[in-house]
Amino acid sequence: MRQAEAAQPRFNFGDITLTGFARLTGRINDKVTAEGPNTRVDAVDAKTGARARITADQIIATMKNRQVERIDAVGSVEFQGQRPAVDRKGLQKLEGSGTRGTYYKLEGRLVLEGPVKFYAEQPPASGAGRQSVQGTAAQAVYDEKKLLLVLSGNVHAKVLDTENLGPEGSDVVSDVVEIDMSTSPYTFRLRSSGGDSQVRVRPKTKEE
Repeated sequence: MRQAEAAQPRFNFGDITLTGFARLTGRINDKVTAEGPNTRVDAVDAKTGARARITADQIIATMKNRQVERIDAVGSVEFQGQRPAVDRKGLQKLEGSGTRGTYYKLEGRLVLEGPVKFYAEQPPASGAGRQSVQGTAAQAVYDEKKLLLVLSGNVHAKVLDTENLGPEGSDVVSDVVEIDMSTSPYTFRLRSSGGDSQVRVRPKTKEE
């Protein structure tokens, strides 16, 4: 296993690392394009401890002032991100997949085009159990500085909160759903452009 990992192609571009690619072209201090079904880019924020990983068929990284400004991903895009939770123990996690995406690294903003599958999780303030939301949408936009996830286009989501909800969680259906992940539990805002928004809440019973 260690020999296989060592043989994997690797390229450091500014403050990101590209691995797993079959082909890489570009210019130093400008732009590089990495291609291949296992192409992966990893980025770490030393100040916040946040980590982000993008896997896709093609990844294009663009640099500005010796820092990677944006990362464009095309084909079988998968995103994995995590950071230490604010004012509590544990990690906040975000996972998503789509057909293409752009990570505006300097802005701290991720845009995924769908169909999108998403999953977000955080530890509750009490430290017991977990809070999470998962589902599908046409587009997902995540602002990692505000910890705000905006889902749009035929959004179907299931919310789990082991402290306040039953084991089946609650269902959310709407055209646009904003999820504020900086709060515990999450705060939801639903917007509809003519269709019916639905929220089915299953509160936790005394027995549970």
